[in-house]
Amino acid sequence: MANVLNRTTLQYLEYVNTPDYDHSEWIINPDLANVQNMPPEQWVINSDDTVRPMTNDEINSKFLSSTILTKQTAADFYYKNTILNNGWMYSFTDSTNTVHTNLYDCDPTAQSNVNAMVTSAVVAGSNFPSDFVWRTKTNDYVPMSGNDVIMFGLAMMTYVTTCMGLCWRHKDILKNMTDVTTINEYDFTAGYTSIPGHPTT
Repeated sequence: MANVLNRTTLQYLEYVNTPDYDHSEWIINPDLANVQNMPPEQWVINSDDTVRPMTNDEINSKFLSSTILTKQTAADFYYKNTILNNGWMYSFTDSTNTVHTNLYDCDPTAQSNVNAMVTSAVVAGSNFPSDFVWRTKTNDYVPMSGNDVIMFGLAMMTYVTTCMGLCWRHKDILKNMTDVTTINEYDFTAGYTSIPGHPTT
């Protein structure tokens, strides 16, 4: 019985029947002391069959592009599936001087609904229904005039586009990075809580 490491794929198998593994394709009982806690894709087999970790330059050469893309994808996912799904806070004062501060949806469906209602408010003008209400993310109902709806729509799109712009800036920063370790440590969630309207602002 032995442990074996494939010379090409770096697949590592434990407690195998040694005769079943050709030495030309497999290293028998490799010493992996130098690559403990490192992923196999970052192992290098030397000519004497010792195994060493990749240098930082080797890691950057092999994994830089894919690491950037993975991190950018994660940044985009965070914006679309966390930031937008968490909603946004909006406060306004209605015609009776009542202040309404609530959490509202701002996901793509909500954006479409708001845009449609803003269009209706603009078209209706003074004929906009006086009993119109908008449902919040917490299922409360807030009365809004036509002008309130228009201002609500403008404010929501400002919040959404500001968050989108921050996401793009994170992705641009990642695009220009040159070190895999630094890329992996980059925090693409930073900055959102300082945007007016963020639920924790």
